[in-house]
Amino acid sequence: MKTKFREGLFEEVIESLKRPHPFAFERVGYFLGEIKEGVLLLDEWMEFEDFLYEENEEVGARIGGEGMTMLMEKAFSSKKSFFHTHLHDFQDEPYFSSVDMRSLLEVTPSLFDFTETCPHGAILIGRKKSRLVWWDQKQCLSKNEQLINYGLGPRRNYEE
Repeated sequence: MKTKFREGLFEEVIESLKRPHPFAFERVGYFLGEIKEGVLLLDEWMEFEDFLYEENEEVGARIGGEGMTMLMEKAFSSKKSFFHTHLHDFQDEPYFSSVDMRSLLEVTPSLFDFTETCPHGAILIGRKKSRLVWWDQKQCLSKNEQLINYGLGPRRNYEE
């Protein structure tokens, strides 16, 4: 799936995710967007304030109940596609861990309750590329996956 970001949004997201958190190992958020003429256009960012994170030693960051309620309310009101996003700044071409995938499969199906016709998934930002995974239906049986040419490095867009 061809993917585009609103001008300046990718950089805004990186700055948001790089901020230290008082207790979470990492920060998370959601890209929001729509498919227009076969292109996924990501045009909005939803971040979570510090108090919405829940202390947890099993994962790098966990959003508590209030934050999850905000996410579902946003999904209901916007009718957009949602892509959970976090950094793997230790990988050039990042891969989702088994913990990442388990967490995605806990949350992603609920997003389809509000926007049945939109894909939902995740973007994992690495040093040179980012990995995009998405599902087209609530059951999340068939995963789609691809690398996109955006990363943390100074060039950001690594298209050849």
